[in-house]
Amino acid sequence: MFSPVIPRIEAREVESAKSWLLVYGRRKTGKTFMIKRITPRARYYLITRGRSIVFRQTRELSLSEAVKNIVRDLKNNKTVVVDEFQRLPENYWDLIAAQHPRGKLIAVASSLAVTRKVFNERSPLLGIMLPLRIGVANPFDPLCALMKYFKPVEAIKWAMIIRDPWIIPHLDFEKDIVEELLSKASRIAEVAVGLVGEVFIEEERNLTTTYNAILRAIACNQWNTSLIASKLASKKIIPDPNPSRITSYIRVLEEVGLVRSWRLYRSKQKYLKLTSSILQLSLCLDEKLGLTEAYTSDVVKDRVKETIKSFLGYELGFYIVELLALKYSLTPAYYIRGGVEIDGVLLDKHRRPVYIVEIKSGVFDKSDARSLLLKARELGATPIAVGLKEVEVEDKEIIPLTANDIISDLKEYCESKTRWL
Repeated sequence: MFSPVIPRIEAREVESAKSWLLVYGRRKTGKTFMIKRITPRARYYLITRGRSIVFRQTRELSLSEAVKNIVRDLKNNKTVVVDEFQRLPENYWDLIAAQHPRGKLIAVASSLAVTRKVFNERSPLLGIMLPLRIGVANPFDPLCALMKYFKPVEAIKWAMIIRDPWIIPHLDFEKDIVEELLSKASRIAEVAVGLVGEVFIEEERNLTTTYNAILRAIACNQWNTSLIASKLASKKIIPDPNPSRITSYIRVLEEVGLVRSWRLYRSKQKYLKLTSSILQLSLCLDEKLGLTEAYTSDVVKDRVKETIKSFLGYELGFYIVELLALKYSLTPAYYIRGGVEIDGVLLDKHRRPVYIVEIKSGVFDKSDARSLLLKARELGATPIAVGLKEVEVEDKEIIPLTANDIISDLKEYCESKTRWL
């Protein structure tokens, strides 16, 4: 069964780095997979939760014995990978730091908290390591993996799902994307719920009722703090719907890489989303329909299917806007005002609109084009019409863009930016 390997733009940074590195990010974003593939000859040490160390996945060592080996390897100018570095007691850091600049140390950590310790003014590793954060894949990278095997429309739909690479082994890419997600919705939801719990364990935090409720509210499109606070207050999770009661929780969720806030054009508010499309879909389905419980009803399955189809259309807008923002080196923003919504507004460094983007998963027709042109003139921006299958646009003011155009533009990027693993 076909299982794509996502090339990562970050891999080139790891390869070209002359300094020691701290590669970190939440669990299951592909950090270890990437490091192993680009440093196959490295001396690889994995620190278990029990604080023993497994060398090259076969030999178990005590902490003291493993640190002696790490020190020796660095002295001999070897590349050393220490995985789950956040579990290594800090009293060993001085021994390792003393070997700098000999060898190359790549510390891999599934925690944001470890960065505060490594780069603390009292840390022996301060000044000798550089941080590299790994989140969900750059939106271009999964397209590089899929463009050779799928038609452009299908490549784009699958790409936005597999930006979070833990989902890849669970999917059959030869099937229709909606039917495949439907058939495995309950099992994927179980994994997603467990993954969120793991993230909090590694951050040495508890996944409290409040954090869990906020994540599920955001997953179900409660996109700002006012909506989320109202939802939590109605469930008696917080005492009143004042948004200030949840702002610190939102900040933590952003820091650990589960939530991202999009800028809202002409508004001080932020549009909150989960960073991972598959987590957003899974948590929303579980919240609405209880998918971690077994479901057999045809009525429930029909509701799940419709929710998946609606979600893919919703997510497509954000994905395409992010692609275009990276292409043009602009800041992506969303627009909601007075009942008018725009899929994307691309802003320059002065927060002025350069492009506005409207997206259709099928055909972008002439009536869509007229509506887009009116919005573009009102905002003083160039309109981009994205119809994955076709764009029926005659007006020269509008830039038409199909799935074929998006894929053809990627060829140079895939060859020059990413590292094929």
